[in-house]
Amino acid sequence: MATNDSASASRPAARGRRLTGFALAAAAAVALAAGLLGAARTSAPVDPRVSTGLAWHNDLASAQAEALSGNKKILVNIYASWCGWCRKLDQTVFSSEEFHDLSQRFVLLKLDIDRDQDGPKIRTRYRASGVPITLVLTPDLDKVLTISGYLPRDRFLDRIGRAVEDSDGTPVAAGESDAPPPICGVRTAALGPEGQPWS
Repeated sequence: MATNDSASASRPAARGRRLTGFALAAAAAVALAAGLLGAARTSAPVDPRVSTGLAWHNDLASAQAEALSGNKKILVNIYASWCGWCRKLDQTVFSSEEFHDLSQRFVLLKLDIDRDQDGPKIRTRYRASGVPITLVLTPDLDKVLTISGYLPRDRFLDRIGRAVEDSDGTPVAAGESDAPPPICGVRTAALGPEGQPWS
């Protein structure tokens, strides 16, 4: 009889192990599904044209048409979704109240170097390398200013503000810089002040 008692005692233990295994598998499946759903929600790229709270054009033709009709300069920002300095520029400069105030004097054009067809064209035309690149252009697309890389908000706003004040189209002189600003996609050691090649 002792064997029956031990056999019946081992059945609940086996059943308990199966239930524990099933519960662990179910918990793992729920955790995996929640993780995948969470990753899908957070990994979707945020469109910087929307996240900064400003109305950015995404093609040169429409930006130029507005600039010509309103006699405004065009502020072009060329970025890449994979560029950390581009995101920092959006977060610290383009989202700031000071930039929002200053942006009223520009037509804004934001181009993804990998997705928007005008991005590579503009970068090639104005011989700009890496991202982020910020250009100020006249309505006739003459270059007034190039900022290659990231600059802290106050320096960036100072440079852009001087470009707005320069009403005759004369290029604004490069500001003083001890080191080139951070740029994604190029070796900055090969660049001089303001991200331009050494002469």
